[in-house]
Amino acid sequence: MGSSFSLKYTLNHDFFLANQWSSTYLAIELLPPGEVKLSEILPSAIYLVIDRSGSMKKQKLDSAKTAAIQLIRQLNPSDYLGLITFSSRVERVALLGRVQSADMEFVEKEINNVKASGGTELYQALLSAFQDMSSFIPPGEKLVKRVIMLSDGQPTDFVRNERYIELARRMREGGVSLITLGIGSSYNEDLLTSLAEYSGGTWKHIASSADIPSIFSDRLEEARTVIKVLPDIQIILTKDASMYEVYKSVPEVYLVKDINKKGNEYTIPLSDILAGEQQILVASLNIPPRPEGICRLAQVQIADEPESKKEIIVTYTSDSNVCNIENNAFPRGIFLSSKTQVLTRLGISGDRNALSEAEKQAETVLRDNSLTREKVVLDATIKAKETIQKSKHGLSDEELKIAKEEMTRIRRSG
Repeated sequence: MGSSFSLKYTLNHDFFLANQWSSTYLAIELLPPGEVKLSEILPSAIYLVIDRSGSMKKQKLDSAKTAAIQLIRQLNPSDYLGLITFSSRVERVALLGRVQSADMEFVEKEINNVKASGGTELYQALLSAFQDMSSFIPPGEKLVKRVIMLSDGQPTDFVRNERYIELARRMREGGVSLITLGIGSSYNEDLLTSLAEYSGGTWKHIASSADIPSIFSDRLEEARTVIKVLPDIQIILTKDASMYEVYKSVPEVYLVKDINKKGNEYTIPLSDILAGEQQILVASLNIPPRPEGICRLAQVQIADEPESKKEIIVTYTSDSNVCNIENNAFPRGIFLSSKTQVLTRLGISGDRNALSEAEKQAETVLRDNSLTREKVVLDATIKAKETIQKSKHGLSDEELKIAKEEMTRIRRSG
């Protein structure tokens, strides 16, 4: 791993007042190479889970079937393929197995025979796909394992959200990320977002059936750029220091809730590391008092990659003028813009307190020239403020989904 991508950290302060409690923001950046070598491309295990409930009839289901056939024709012989359709019951159209040993003509015929009817038993469909992934792939085989789920409606299985989230956690623990695709205006985007977050995957809103084939293909091409599957970041803080809020900030934006804390060691899950796609994690820290001098604040590394280890060194001083200088505003800016987006997402879902807090925070960021010099912070905050203003005039169901999707993304190049 040492030569494949690098880990970088930034604090907004390098100096802290001796013998006093302080706070700071820590940004951790993963910087992968621009492309993955052909010889290093990992085989993919792609499990398609497609809604065939009554609401999917005609164009949506036809486009999904076209997309599925197009995707399986792009698979390599060493890849795995599985396909489930679901309505009021789950049907395995293609049992998970290697492409080279499958009768692809038969699979395509079965896909073309799929008809729309019934309800939306989403939980059982996802559980079945995960069980197949666990049962039919040999332990230890290095693969990019992804479940790609497409649906247009609310689940009719009466399964609590907590069970869905627990299943998503289990998927990530098993090395499987869940790509949730919602089409139309009637599906539960909050559920699909949670499934993606907790599994290390992504959620995407699809506005037009015509886009489904290209989106399926894009997900396969993305899988072929994976450098490391679902890594964890380990942060070991100095005694008495604490981490009290963590955001995944780039490219997806969400408050990280699944943090495994043991003493002063924090293990934080990330999504797949893709060639050419930077990832940023940002946290707010409480810093304990120390006497004057140089001190190790923390140690950061990718779990199971000891060569990635970085020591975070800070200086304690009695010079308050030095401590009042913010050495790098980026960690604070990306933290606040990420928090603003998360609050905006909650706010436009109906949480008035979150919406009010998001608006105040956006205005605070935009008034701070040291923050807005960072284009990524400026652009993200302006977009959040525009979304807040639009929501005050009312958003249609489709507009709401588009706005929420925009609030789950921050892009940064370079």
